[in-house]
Amino acid sequence: IEEAEGIFAEFARGASVEALVGRYNFEDLSDIMQRIPHDRVITAALFDFMTAQHDRHGENVFVTDEGGLQLIDTRDSVFGMLDTIWHPGTWYFERNVVGNEGLFNPPEEQKRKPDHWPQLMLDYRCHVPNGTIGFEFPPKMRACMEKISSMSIEGLLKEYGISERSKAQLLHNASSNGLKYGYEAAVRMTPLPIRSKKYQPPEGYRW
Repeated sequence: IEEAEGIFAEFARGASVEALVGRYNFEDLSDIMQRIPHDRVITAALFDFMTAQHDRHGENVFVTDEGGLQLIDTRDSVFGMLDTIWHPGTWYFERNVVGNEGLFNPPEEQKRKPDHWPQLMLDYRCHVPNGTIGFEFPPKMRACMEKISSMSIEGLLKEYGISERSKAQLLHNASSNGLKYGYEAAVRMTPLPIRSKKYQPPEGYRW
C-alpha cells in the first residue's frame, strides 16, 4: 500500500459568479445577485480585508439560488496585497468595470464594450447605508478586531499559527487601523496591487 498526502474539502454549493455570466440574461442575473443578503457581502468584504486576500475573483465566490454566499480557494491567497471583487481600487474590481480589454489595451484598440459582470453588484458599498461602513462594524467582527489589535505579533503567531511575522503584522494593522480610522480609511492604507499591465495607471486604481 502506497502512502500519499492529500487535502480533503467539502464541495462548494451553487455556482461561481463567473460561471453565471454565460448562463443567464441580465434580468435573471440581477435577480440572483439581489437574493444575497447585505450582511453576507459585508462580512465577506471585511474578512478579505482583515486577511489581505489577494485572489478573490469571481471564480472564487459561489452563490446559490437561495442567496447563499461561499468563498473558496482562500487559504493560499491570504496576507498579500488586497485584491478582491468587493473593493474599489483593486485590480479584480476594476476588471469588472472596464473588462479585460480595458485593462490590456488602450482605449482606441478596444473592440467591444465591457460585458456586464454580475460581480459589480457585490461592490460592498451597495450593501451599506450611504455606501460606507466607517466605524459601524458588525458586533462579532468588532469583537474580533478588538481582540486581534490588543495582541502582540508573537501572540498572533502562536494563537493562529501564522507562519511569518509580516503576515501577522498585516492582520494586526488591519484590525488596529480599522478601529482607529474607520473602514474606508483603513482600506486605503492597505497595500493594493500594481500589476505589470501596460495600461494600468502606475499609481494603481483610485476610488
